[in-house]
Amino acid sequence: MSQRRRNVGPRALRAGLASAWLLAAAPGRAQSPAPEAGAASPVTAGSVTAGSVTASASSAQRAAEAEAYCRHVAGAAAAESALLTGPRVVASFGLLRGSPLDPDGVASPDRDLVLNLRAGVEVSPTRMLGGALRREQAEIDCGQYRAELELAALGRDVDDERPALLARAAVLRGGLAAAEEILARSQAKLDASQTTLQAHTATRLRVEAHRQLLSDTEERLARSPRPSLGPVEPGRVFDDVRRMDRRREELQGQQRRLASVDVTLRGGYNEVFTVAQRLPVFAAINVGFDTGWFWQGGANAESAAAREQWLEHRLEAARDALRESAEGTLRQLQVARQQLAETRASLEDLERRQAELASLEAASADELADYLWFEVTKLRAAAAYGTARVQGLEDRQRRNSLANAAR
Repeated sequence: MSQRRRNVGPRALRAGLASAWLLAAAPGRAQSPAPEAGAASPVTAGSVTAGSVTASASSAQRAAEAEAYCRHVAGAAAAESALLTGPRVVASFGLLRGSPLDPDGVASPDRDLVLNLRAGVEVSPTRMLGGALRREQAEIDCGQYRAELELAALGRDVDDERPALLARAAVLRGGLAAAEEILARSQAKLDASQTTLQAHTATRLRVEAHRQLLSDTEERLARSPRPSLGPVEPGRVFDDVRRMDRRREELQGQQRRLASVDVTLRGGYNEVFTVAQRLPVFAAINVGFDTGWFWQGGANAESAAAREQWLEHRLEAARDALRESAEGTLRQLQVARQQLAETRASLEDLERRQAELASLEAASADELADYLWFEVTKLRAAAAYGTARVQGLEDRQRRNSLANAAR
């Protein structure tokens, strides 16, 4: 027996037995706060699923949908306004009853009916104003549609898992070279008959598990869409909905009032056949007024008040969604914090044991150290994920608090 083995043998044996006992107790504690990629946990099961994907995807869909709708209403308004604001070409041809004069200036009862041709242009100031109001209505429709889409998205705030996945992938990717080195060292020992095939196989399986965890994390990261829009701000959304709805009601009231008045200007060529005319033109102003205008004011005011009450009832559903979102986020945050605390405690425990093994010189201590390295790396990845996850939930909770205060 060599001098080195005689000096450290008893110590290495005691340390190896103690380390084996420590390792037997550590894995069960270490694995619970570190869920595998794709596994459902209390932190991620209710948030990082189809709900969060739908919420973040709907951000881009809201923008595209609103843009398409705004183009639609703007084009329709332009088409309708063109007919209202442009002059109309008018013409009429028929018989006129009268007592036209003969060339000598004497009335002729034999010529009671005469042919008349009129052709000219008609312009209506009230129709022009109606066209302007129609274009304004399109702008209001666009703004209201955007506000309604954001209102529908309240309570479905984007739950972005990407920062947590990026943090875990960075730890795993950074340890990949060390894992490959451990496997190469184990292969060299196996070739030199310094370790068993069973021990080498266990090392190879740990390296493959490390690679698989990294691959699964990157796959989940690729499937997680980037939020194209920031989270919806409820205070601004409520104000936008109220403002656009108020403008819409005011505009509709103006359109109803305008419908009671009709002003038309006509002018053009006027030919009365068989009658001598010095200047065959005509000009006329037609004015129409509906006396119901006097009763419209009270009805419009009642309509506006009722519409405001109706809108507040609709907004109450959005408030309920906000409250549910805030309560759900708080529950997720509490579980995430607890899991992160457990993960960090397990990590500190294994890192301490890893440092103890580093001071030993026995070959068995090296194998235990390699095993501990994989467990510690997995826990570091879980801690990085948990830290980013807690930070994301805290940011979301702050937004919910501001939203509830802004209602």
